[in-house]
Amino acid sequence: MAGKESAREEIGCGRDENAQVDVWGNKTDRIKSERIRGTTNVVELSKKAQERRLQWYGHVMRRDETYVGRRVMEMELPGRRARGTPKRRCMDVVREDLRDKQLSEDDVFDRTKWRKAVRNIDPT
Repeated sequence: MAGKESAREEIGCGRDENAQVDVWGNKTDRIKSERIRGTTNVVELSKKAQERRLQWYGHVMRRDETYVGRRVMEMELPGRRARGTPKRRCMDVVREDLRDKQLSEDDVFDRTKWRKAVRNIDPT
């Protein structure tokens, strides 16, 4: 045991672990994710994913109309979808994100407005 303590002191990893206890607590403490995000000033992971999806959508929609990615995004497949609960497609999720942010598909072409509307600012 003494060997571990001396090795920790040599590399500067003493027993000063109290700084992490303020944020994380012990294993038995049940700390909500919102509190941890609030104390560490981090946005929810789902909000960051939404931000990146909308940034990508804006990038693709501002490209030339002959761009393959844009043509595939705007393409409607013929026929009916399968029975049952429909699978979530990429554009379905993007449309939900647009509704959540109260944006329209035409807002993509005003880059300054789009950047401000899409960004989820980290709480500081």
